[in-house]
Amino acid sequence: MSLHVKWVVVVAQKKKHLLMEKPVALNVAEIDVIVKACEENGVQLMDGTMWVHNLRTAKMHEFLFDSERFGQLRAFTVFVDYKILLARC
Repeated sequence: MSLHVKWVVVVAQKKKHLLMEKPVALNVAEIDVIVKACEENGVQLMDGTMWVHNLRTAKMHEFLFDSERFGQLRAFTVFVDYKILLARC
């Protein structure tokens, strides 16, 4: 098993939500272990896949460039804010 699996299980058991970089797992067996650990501990798992590959990105593009809804959109700005809480372990 990869280090991702080992640390996901440890973190999930501490009831912490997870944001994982890709690849989340190296095979189906690993992802099964990861999903099980998250489900058993009631935590959420999100992968760090780039937004360009997310299905929501295509939907957002379709929504924003609907000229009947907004007219001709020339530019927009996106701001993403992550609040990071640091705690001593």
